[in-house]
Amino acid sequence: MYHILEFNTGQPMILWQSQNTLQKYIIHSGRIYNRGIMRKDINRNFKVWNTTPAYISYESVDGSTVVCHITPDNISEVFITKNLCSFLEYNNKLFAFYLTPANDKFELYVSASDNFSEKKFICDGLDLPESLNITQNNDFIIIFLNEKQLFLSSDFKVVTTMNMSSSQNSNTINLQNEVSKLKFELHQLEQHHSDFVKEYEQLSAYTGELQEKLRKTRLNLND
Repeated sequence: MYHILEFNTGQPMILWQSQNTLQKYIIHSGRIYNRGIMRKDINRNFKVWNTTPAYISYESVDGSTVVCHITPDNISEVFITKNLCSFLEYNNKLFAFYLTPANDKFELYVSASDNFSEKKFICDGLDLPESLNITQNNDFIIIFLNEKQLFLSSDFKVVTTMNMSSSQNSNTINLQNEVSKLKFELHQLEQHHSDFVKEYEQLSAYTGELQEKLRKTRLNLND
């Protein structure tokens, strides 16, 4: 799977993720150049976040959740945890929500991409869920746990909670996963369409250059 990132420099970057590796390609003067392997420890859940700046996230082969900052020249780890973690792109920033053990329960924290080393406490006394799913709806951020939903304000304070039965929660999570999948597929289609348009424009320009060279060649032969 490939992803295209565009930077203020005007030079796009292609990320090619295949199995455990992530390779970098650049486009220069209409040609694509391989700039080598950037990561070798990708296991699953690889995703590119087109925030400003851009990030990638994935689960590594050792079970850690990793976030890396991407620039035209470098890639650097900015966040890593072995706790249950999920992400939300909100207001052009990337937010990492994660659970940390505290006695027999768990505490929920969030860290933002402008400084992943800082964490904000959200709440405690939580049971460890099978998964951690997060979405944003109007002015609320909603966190789906096993049999509970947390509704957070824009500054990540708990506004209210909603208890759910196992079957209700399972259906809600499945629906949320389907919505997230459809959003991701739509993003991929939009990206592929953009790539196709760029390739078509480059081909048209190249064809025009060839036609001009052919016209000049014919003129020279007639002379």
